[in-house]
Amino acid sequence: MAIDYTEALVSWLQTHADAESIRALIVSGATGIVESGDLTASLLSSAEATRRTTPTDQALALAVQDAGEDPVPRHKEQFHQFVVLRIYDRGRGYSNIRAVRKAIKGKLGKMPRAITGEGVFIPRYRGRSGHRWDPAFNISFEAITLRVDVTQIISD
Repeated sequence: MAIDYTEALVSWLQTHADAESIRALIVSGATGIVESGDLTASLLSSAEATRRTTPTDQALALAVQDAGEDPVPRHKEQFHQFVVLRIYDRGRGYSNIRAVRKAIKGKLGKMPRAITGEGVFIPRYRGRSGHRWDPAFNISFEAITLRVDVTQIISD
C-alpha cells in the first residue's frame, strides 16, 4: 500500500500551524518530533542538556511509529493503519508527558484527513499505555495508539 499515514502525521506535527501547541510542549520543538527509527540516545541527551540550561515544563521528545496495517475484509481499497506516538521524558515525573498527551488528544480532529490523489484518512484514538519506563534509555514514556481508517483511491 502506498499511503503512509505515519509520514503524513510526522510532517503535520513538525510543520502545521494546528500542531504548534504540541510542538511547544517538546524541548526542541519540531526537531524533537521524529519517526521512531530516528529516536536516538543523543537526541534525548541533547534535549535534556537544553532543558538543564533553560528550565522548562516540556517533554524531551515525541516519536511516531508505524505500527502496521490490516485490510478491511471485502473492501480492497480500505485499510486500518496503526500509529503509535510515544512521548518521552526523564526526571520530571509524569506531568510533562500528560500535558503532551492531552494536547495530542485535543488536536485529533485537526490531524491530516486526506492526501490528495492517494486516499482519505480518518484518525481515531484507540488507547494509551499509561506511564511506562524504558530501562534501555533510562526514560519515562507513554504510548498513544491511533487507528487510522484509510480509503485508498484506486485508479484503473
